[in-house]
Amino acid sequence: MILEAVFGPCKQKVRGSIPLVGSHVKGLFLDREEAFSILYSSELQLRGLMTETRMLSFAAWRDGHYPGLGELLATLGPLVAGYEWRMIIDWSNPSVEVSADAWLSSAEVLRRFDARVQLIDGEAIGRGVSSSVSDVRLRAFDSSSWDVWTTRPDAAWRVSQLYPDAAELEEW
Repeated sequence: MILEAVFGPCKQKVRGSIPLVGSHVKGLFLDREEAFSILYSSELQLRGLMTETRMLSFAAWRDGHYPGLGELLATLGPLVAGYEWRMIIDWSNPSVEVSADAWLSSAEVLRRFDARVQLIDGEAIGRGVSSSVSDVRLRAFDSSSWDVWTTRPDAAWRVSQLYPDAAELEEW
């Protein structure tokens, strides 16, 4: 399958096969994360590749440590840095007051949900600042698991790399 992608601010066009780990595209070496990032940022639609919804679930407790919402957002790092989030909180400890109608920046969510705050039951619905469509959802389920819903292959790939026990969910 032929792919046309735009690389960097110089807008140099490169043609080649879909980049995979260890593949070469016209002399450029791309790892999988770079390839998905380029595909996503170029807003390419390749027969459902970019619109496929993935739902993953992984154990919340990791060697006696609970990675909270702030830590989960931090691990997704630049993928969600420019995002805004709507919070639906059923219960957190200690309680954090957030309006269900408000959209918070990633930086504000990181500030409010620092390492001391555990989201027990709740959901963070994320979207790019210039977008009206949410493409990442993070759900704490009974403080026993984290569920991730996304249409972003780079975010799904990052979650599966960071949390190898992540399993596909059949429904949200």
